[in-house]
Amino acid sequence: MAGYLGKGGPVQIKGRPRQGEVLSAGNGLEGLQVFKENKNEIDVILLDLLMPKMSGKVCYENMKQIDPDVKVVITSGIGELEKKKELEKLGITAYLEKPYSLENITKKLNQILN
Repeated sequence: MAGYLGKGGPVQIKGRPRQGEVLSAGNGLEGLQVFKENKNEIDVILLDLLMPKMSGKVCYENMKQIDPDVKVVITSGIGELEKKKELEKLGITAYLEKPYSLENITKKLNQILN
């Protein structure tokens, strides 16, 4: 899942390209379902804090129950990361504040995958 971003451009992870596909969901409930169906194929999840039908926090808590080693990068808009301490208590340590660039997301993926 971490190998391609956006429209399919490869991302360099620590000097070597990774092949893969991006799975997406329209809301938190769909995201949880996609995770359940594909958890063994997913390297990392970009999870928005504010989503329809299920918040990113609740979605993460459910994913963590399914796979305690799930790797998640929380994304949020300006000011939403005020809840950072609360998220850290849940085990989330990787964050991207919107808007983010391809360079920023690549750095974050390198940090969490390596």
